[in-house]
Amino acid sequence: MVFMTVYAGHASQFLHNAFSFKAKRQIRELYAFLIVFSLAWSLIMIFEPIFLYQLGIGVPLIALYYALHYFLYVVLMPLGGKFAAQYGYERSLSVSTPILIGYFLLLSKISPGDTALLWLAPGLLALHKIFYWPAYHANFSQYSSEGNRGTEQSWQRVIVYGIGVIGPLAGGFIVASFGFSALFVITALTLVVAGIPLLATKEKFVPRSLPYGDVWQLMRRKYARRMFLASWGWAEHLVHVVFWPIYLFIVIGRADWMGIVVAVSVAIMSAWGFVVGELSDRRTPRFVLRLASPLLSFTYILRMLSGVWWVALPADALGRIGNTTMEIPFIARLYREASRSRDVLTHVLAFEIVLAMAKCAMALVAGIVFWVLPMPLAFIAIFFLAGMAAWLYRLL
Repeated sequence: MVFMTVYAGHASQFLHNAFSFKAKRQIRELYAFLIVFSLAWSLIMIFEPIFLYQLGIGVPLIALYYALHYFLYVVLMPLGGKFAAQYGYERSLSVSTPILIGYFLLLSKISPGDTALLWLAPGLLALHKIFYWPAYHANFSQYSSEGNRGTEQSWQRVIVYGIGVIGPLAGGFIVASFGFSALFVITALTLVVAGIPLLATKEKFVPRSLPYGDVWQLMRRKYARRMFLASWGWAEHLVHVVFWPIYLFIVIGRADWMGIVVAVSVAIMSAWGFVVGELSDRRTPRFVLRLASPLLSFTYILRMLSGVWWVALPADALGRIGNTTMEIPFIARLYREASRSRDVLTHVLAFEIVLAMAKCAMALVAGIVFWVLPMPLAFIAIFFLAGMAAWLYRLL
């Protein structure tokens, strides 16, 4: 009885903290933007690498596609930072949206018999990201609440993935019924209205310059080394978002059934995110990461064994739970470090550059692995490498 009373008290406090915090205007506007943006992105979330796979270009070339994308992202990213520094975070996010619309419309024109335009897509996607991610992280870093960063990240993930539960279901149905071109066009049309909430009020922003070399100098500073070394763990994330969906599609065989599997996993992950966010705020992000890293590594062992759908389903669900358990405290820690630094934008730019370098390196390694080994062994090898990379998160 005493145990139940204590448990009820903790649960009540958790719900109070999760639903009673007051976000600043900038964060509320970003949440409103994410509602529409995430609905659009969730339609294509798991189907982009599958689209490339069904073009028949081969997994080694898919790996090269993403390696090229992340290489261009690293090179161009400081230019996106300069734009955000000069014109503001919300305007930068707004500019990123029509570029992403162009990216999806470009993909809609590509078919298995006509892939000439395909290699323009990595650059267009990189162009979208240089305006989106630095401004996105800088906005959260600067305006998030010091004591509620984990909870705010939980809400962010509920918006991105909770609303996004609809996406895999709808996306799978659209692909199965009308094909990938229809999916890309519908996604582009949904994105048209995404930037409106950010333009509702004028952002108060002081323009400034951002020297290209400042980002690279920050990476060499002693206090930032742990963050940037741990950021190489994000090489694992590339496997999660690119090669795991391809493997899952091979196992399940149908886009609509795959959409159902992922929607169930995303729903479970979204609910779990509140627990992780509250734990990150009550303890420390580092404490949660110490738990998340071995959990995430274990999920890749399960993925190696998931040759049938009834093993692939729990593997996908646990993988997304592990990913959430890692991402929320990691990003909360990033925002804390960035907000305490003298230059928020430079700090998040440096993080994004290291993250992109890690993903580029993993894509190149994956390309070699899939070129040398037969498909089943190549997937086992790449899941093993991702599981090893997940341990780097513990360095934070």
